[in-house]
Amino acid sequence: MTTPSTSHSVAGSDATTNAQADKDAFVRNSIAVTAENLKDALADLKRQCEALEGSSSKVYISGSITVEVRTPVSQSHQISVVDDLEADPPSLGVVVKQLDKAGAVNGNTKVPSDAPSAPSPYSHPFFAPASTNLIDLDRALESDLIPRRKRKRDDGEEEESNMNGQGSARKRLREDLDDEPMEADEKDLMDMSSKEFQTLLSELRDDVQEDTTAGLNHLQRLLRRWREQWREKNGWLFDYFKLQHEEERRKKQWFEAKFKALEDALGTGDTPIEDELAEGGEVADKAHKIMAQFRNLSNQIRWVEDCRRIADEAHDIKEDNWRITSATFHDNSQQRQQSHENWVKAELKKQGNVLTQVLTEVRGLSNLTMSLKWETPTGPAPNTASTNRAPVPIPRMAKSRAPPFPTLPDGDVQVVPRNNIARANRPSS
Repeated sequence: MTTPSTSHSVAGSDATTNAQADKDAFVRNSIAVTAENLKDALADLKRQCEALEGSSSKVYISGSITVEVRTPVSQSHQISVVDDLEADPPSLGVVVKQLDKAGAVNGNTKVPSDAPSAPSPYSHPFFAPASTNLIDLDRALESDLIPRRKRKRDDGEEEESNMNGQGSARKRLREDLDDEPMEADEKDLMDMSSKEFQTLLSELRDDVQEDTTAGLNHLQRLLRRWREQWREKNGWLFDYFKLQHEEERRKKQWFEAKFKALEDALGTGDTPIEDELAEGGEVADKAHKIMAQFRNLSNQIRWVEDCRRIADEAHDIKEDNWRITSATFHDNSQQRQQSHENWVKAELKKQGNVLTQVLTEVRGLSNLTMSLKWETPTGPAPNTASTNRAPVPIPRMAKSRAPPFPTLPDGDVQVVPRNNIARANRPSS
C-alpha cells in the first residue's frame, strides 16, 4: 500500500502576494510624500521663527515619528528630522527609515511608551520578514552544535593545556586524525602509556556526552521554537481557512438553490436526479431518464429562444411603423403650417394695400370738405329777408363707418373690393 505524500504551504496565492506588495508600495509612497510635506512645513516654520527673532537667532528643530502598520506582515517606518546648523547655509532634512520590525532599528528593539501591554497576534516574528534578530538567533542555535573540542581548539584552551604538559597524546592523536582520519598511526598508540590512554578515553567520553547533550538541547530549543511559531501561524491559518470554508459553503448553497430552481422549472418533480439514481435500477434506465430530462431542457431552451426572437421581431416592426407614421405626421403638419403662414402673409399684404388706398381717399375727401367749407362767394350777399329760399346746404361727410370685413362660413376672411369700400365712404348728396 502506497503512503500518500502530504505537503503544506503557507506562502499564499499570487493574487494575495501581489495585492500585499501593492499595499506595501502604497504605504511607502504615502510616507515619502508625507515626509516631503513635513519637511516643507518645518522649513517654513523655521524661516518664520528666524525672521521673527532676528538675523542673529538660530532655530533648531529635531524629532522623530514612528509609523507602525499592523498587518500579517508588519511594517514600521521612522521619520526623523535632521537639522544641520553647521552647514553653510544651515539645512533642514527629513530622513525616512524602514525598521526591521515594529519598533526596531538595526536589530535593537524599542518599545514605544504608548504601546499596548498585550501584543498583537500578528506581531510574531514568524509573520515578519527575515530580520537581523532572526539571523542572530539562528546563528546562536547553530553555534550550539559546534563540538566542544573545536571550541577548545578555537579558544586556545588546548594550547594552554599543552604548555602545562598535559594532553600531548590527544594532540598527537588529533593531528593524526586530521591528516588521515581513517588510518591512525599505530606507533603513536603503542607509545602511549596506560594512564594517558585512560585519560584520553575519559576526555573523549566527556566530549561525546557534552556534544550529545548540546545536540539534544539544540533540538529541543529548535522544536520548541518551531512549535511556538506554528501555533502563532496556525491561529492565522485557522481563521483564513475558516473564512475560505464559509465562502465555499455560501457558494455551494447558492449553486444548490439554482439547481433546485432549475429542477422545479423543468418539472422533474420532488425527486431530483441524484435521488432517482440512488434508488437503484438499471444503468440504461437511469441514462434514459437523464437523457429525457436533457432533451426536455433543450426543447424548453429552444422554445424560449423562439419566443424571444418573435417578440423582438414584433417589437422591431412596431417601432418601424411608429417611426414612419410619426415622420409622415410631422412632415404633413410642417407643410400645412408653412402654407398657412404664406397665406396669412399674402392676406395681410392685400389688406395693407386696401387700407392704404382707403386712407388716401379719406385724405382727399377731407381736403375737399375743407375747401368747400371756407369758400366765399364773389357777388353781393343775397337779401335773405325778401327771399324765401332755403340756404344751400353744405355737403358734409356721412357719419358712417366702413363695414367690417366679412368672413366666410369656414372662417376665412373675405376680400372686399376697393370700389365697394370707396362707395360706402362717399358722402351722400
